[in-house]
Amino acid sequence: MLRCLYGWGMIRIPAAVAFAVALTIAVTACAAESSDVSGEHEVNDPRTATGTLISADGQTTGRVEVEIENVTDGFGETSPLATVQFFDLTTPYSHVTLGGSLAPRGDDPCFDTGIRSAGGSIVPAQDGTATAVMPAEAEGNLLYEIVLHLDWTQVDAEIEPCMQPVVARARLTWDD
Repeated sequence: MLRCLYGWGMIRIPAAVAFAVALTIAVTACAAESSDVSGEHEVNDPRTATGTLISADGQTTGRVEVEIENVTDGFGETSPLATVQFFDLTTPYSHVTLGGSLAPRGDDPCFDTGIRSAGGSIVPAQDGTATAVMPAEAEGNLLYEIVLHLDWTQVDAEIEPCMQPVVARARLTWDD
């Protein structure tokens, strides 16, 4: 379960549901209305960031590009959504789960707690690319880093210290 902020407050939802909601918002989006993503940028001015994936064991590597745009759903709610693109992505895992840290986490080996966003499961293509969509902001915090982690189906709860061990992370550098 993940804690996600969506319009009416903090709720706990499975990562797959969070991904489906984000994807539905992206697919059913209409013209964005004027609002502020970070206090400095207009809604219609997409924000972009880049980062390099770093893993403790060196087995998961790649580059990430993030673009945030405000999207208005069918109910008239406008939310910043991030399109996350991976390049040169290599990992020994059949799939990894996309997460977004909305505050500095240091080298926390678990993605189980803290303010964060979810983007669902990704499987890198043969050319090392993958794309996902996820909420980009909660409680006034914008994406700080992209985190790839294992999901509960990939861990042995009796051995692992957490249910969502971090595989790799990419600190984001935002364009001005």
